[in-house]
Parts: sequence; C-alpha cells; structure tokens
Amino acid sequence: MTRIALNNGNASTINRSTIKGLGQASYEWIKWDFEGEGVGAVTWNKIFSDLNVSNTNKNKKYFTWGIALHILSDTFAHKTYRKSDNKLIVHEDHYTNPNTQIPGADVITVVKGRWLVAGHAVDYSIDCLLTNNYGDCAEIINALEDQTYTSNSELFLKKRLSQYVQSNGGTVTSYVRNANYN
Repeated sequence: MTRIALNNGNASTINRSTIKGLGQASYEWIKWDFEGEGVGAVTWNKIFSDLNVSNTNKNKKYFTWGIALHILSDTFAHKTYRKSDNKLIVHEDHYTNPNTQIPGADVITVVKGRWLVAGHAVDYSIDCLLTNNYGDCAEIINALEDQTYTSNSELFLKKRLSQYVQSNGGTVTSYVRNANYN
C-alpha cells in the first residue's frame, strides 16, 4: 500500500514479484481497488470533494498512506492474543467464549501493549512517508524493540508474526519471537 502511496495512489506499476510476502489474492484485491480513477468505486474527485481538499497527487499520496496506516494499526487489533492466558482478543459482537476470548479488539485499554506498539509502528511508518521510503516489516520490528512493557497485562501475542516478518525478508529477532503466536 505504501508503494501505491509513493506512486500518488496509482497501482498500475506495482509488481507483485517485487513485494516480499504479498499473496496473490491480496495483490489482486489491491490492484482492483486502485485500478480506476480513485479507490474502489469512489473517484478521487469524490473523495477529495467530501474532504474539502484539492485533488492533487500529494493528497492522493497522503490519503493512500492513511489507508496503509489503518492496515498497520489494525494489525494489532486483529488475530492478537493476551499473553498471560493466550486468550484471543475479539470484537464484542464476536465474543462467544470467555474461556478462550476477551472482548475489546478496538479498545486501546484492553492489553494496552498492542496500542503502544501500534503507535510506535505508525510513527516509524510516518518517518518512511516523510523520507519517501515504502514501508515494510521493519516498522513493526522497530516498534517491538522500542516498546517497554510495564505489566504482564500489557503483553500480547500476534498470530503468525514471525511468518509475516520472514516472508517480508525481515529478521525474526527475539522481540518478534516473544510476540509471536502460531
């Protein structure tokens, strides 16, 4: 997504073979979403008219990077577990089993470490934006390394984190291993 942002919202030059870890289905969905003159069925003119800003390449870049930031921060809300008891953190409307789940996937006070690491990852991603570098798994690794947990209740595990890092060409550090849940 950040590569599309750096290309001002244009996905036509994005090649799956140059993006480590991007599956075929995700690639096709992203390409489809950006194949027209906008995002999905909404044109750039409509998007920026609704936001009351100009339809410029710079704004397309920032809007698309915003989508990437949403995806990045959502990484810590979904398929994440509380480390102290290995309970899956779910949305309230999916909460069905108190023995294996806890509600609050989008609640920042539920296993607060998720929110803290997500915030650091977003900061690193914005650094990439400001220097015109696409994002990759380094933002998550750096955020995990920056994060100091203050209590066991803030520790979390992310499903398939090590697999994601490896498939993106990153190094599975001790921080990644400590936050990984297969």
